[in-house]
Amino acid sequence: MPILILIVVGWSSFFLEDYSKRIEIAGGNLLVFVAFNWAIAADLPRLGYVTFLDFLLQCVFLVTGAIVVFNVLLSRLEAKGRAGAAALADKYVVKWIYPFGYAGVVLFAAYYYLWTG
Repeated sequence: MPILILIVVGWSSFFLEDYSKRIEIAGGNLLVFVAFNWAIAADLPRLGYVTFLDFLLQCVFLVTGAIVVFNVLLSRLEAKGRAGAAALADKYVVKWIYPFGYAGVVLFAAYYYLWTG
């Protein structure tokens, strides 16, 4: 459930118009994710291989970091007078890439780690 909340917060930041606020929210979300990962690290067993949960946590961390970078790039595009290109890229990420990307990662992880064993 906490991972789902982190994913939804990252996605909901895309609905803000101000890119600087998005960067702040995405950066805060990244810090919350690091704190969450640090808090549960003591409860997870130390294994010599990657588990389903390890894979999902790594993917969520990478995507959360990518959201920060993406919002910085959108802010730079807008500052250079290319607001139309920023809005177009933003539209595709919000509607297609972010939700279907996560669905693809979860389906891949479930297939690879749970069904093929």
